[in-house]
Amino acid sequence: MDLLQVRVTPDDLAEERRRPVAGEAEVRSFGFSVADKTAEQRDDGGDDDDGKKGLAGVASTFGDAYQVWDFDEVVVRGAFAKTLVDANSDKYAFWSHDSALVLGREQNKSLILKESDKGLEVEIFPPDTQTGRDAETLVRDGFVDKMSFGFYVIEDRWTKREGKRDLREILEAVLLEVSIVAFPANSQTSIVARGNGTENSGEGESDPADGDEGSPATSSEAERAKARFEFDLWAMKALT
Repeated sequence: MDLLQVRVTPDDLAEERRRPVAGEAEVRSFGFSVADKTAEQRDDGGDDDDGKKGLAGVASTFGDAYQVWDFDEVVVRGAFAKTLVDANSDKYAFWSHDSALVLGREQNKSLILKESDKGLEVEIFPPDTQTGRDAETLVRDGFVDKMSFGFYVIEDRWTKREGKRDLREILEAVLLEVSIVAFPANSQTSIVARGNGTENSGEGESDPADGDEGSPATSSEAERAKARFEFDLWAMKALT
């Protein structure tokens, strides 16, 4: 699936936004990468390091609420169980949801996926290309340390909460791709280069869904993300 990078402004939010429903393909990654209006992306990560080469992370955490548009979202444990054993589906690892920047593919075992107690764990063995070398360098040196995922929702559950944003629970999803990204929707994320002792699991960061300001570093990251998000919204309007 080719992902169209589009951007819009907050003023267009009410006009452009509608809540996703099960059965659609959704692509979104906290305000920067919005695909063809029917796809979603989410950003997560992890921190395995057992001496192997390549990259390792968690592309979606279970039970961690994060804000999407005007609602909070949680991926439930087991949401990817069926899609991971589907022999007819092939999944990819991209750089920032760009299908032209391939980092791994399940079919040739350069992408390994599994569910754990924490979430959707990934291992990526990038190719010896400029994109692959750049990705490993940027992750190893700490320039980028987050992840995202693109998916179709099969089943979800919505809950209205008094005085809070509505909650969407993703119960089952078809996984399309995982991506290394700079700006995650879910702050409980990380991606690391294996075998170099680097760790950055994202533990202890405040969740954007809980409304806390968090540490100065977290607040600064949120401010940068908000600024980019506003530009995304403006560009989407210009392209439609």
